[in-house]
Amino acid sequence: MLDEELEQRIADANARLSELEDGAEIRALHRTYLRNLADRDWEHMLDDFTDDAIVSLRDHGVRRGRAEIAELFGAMHDAGSPPDAYLLTSPAIEVVGD
Repeated sequence: MLDEELEQRIADANARLSELEDGAEIRALHRTYLRNLADRDWEHMLDDFTDDAIVSLRDHGVRRGRAEIAELFGAMHDAGSPPDAYLLTSPAIEVVGD
């Protein structure tokens, strides 16, 4: 095997490993988010969002950025524990590049 071929195989393996690790991190984040949602742990749910996040939850409308998302979670917290349920699903996750 030529050095160039070996270097390419190593680069391909490293790229695949990164995709697998990224997918695992996303699935872990999803599990944490859903656990916090089920527990109505609004404060910790906010930790799962970046400053430029966009959220659309059921009939609550679209919220942009952590400030609007925090406002939404605050309103949900203030509403108490309504008699609703959440469907906790397994997402379809695909990692493509960065």
